[in-house]
Amino acid sequence: MEHYKSPELMTTKEAAEYLRLSSAGLLNLVSQGKIPYRKLGRSNRYVKEELKKILDTNKRGPKSYD
Repeated sequence: MEHYKSPELMTTKEAAEYLRLSSAGLLNLVSQGKIPYRKLGRSNRYVKEELKKILDTNKRGPKSYD
């Protein structure tokens, strides 16, 4: 039987800190449809792995070759 690992959910404050944005800036991007979120009751929750993918796809500067 395969075990399901639930995704790590973050609050708006936690997600904003993770993305180094203000909470208002994060909510602005959410309203533009640029940041995915889930509703948990009346609160927004953000999946950390999805936020990490957004950061990874928006990298700037020289490419790193490991």
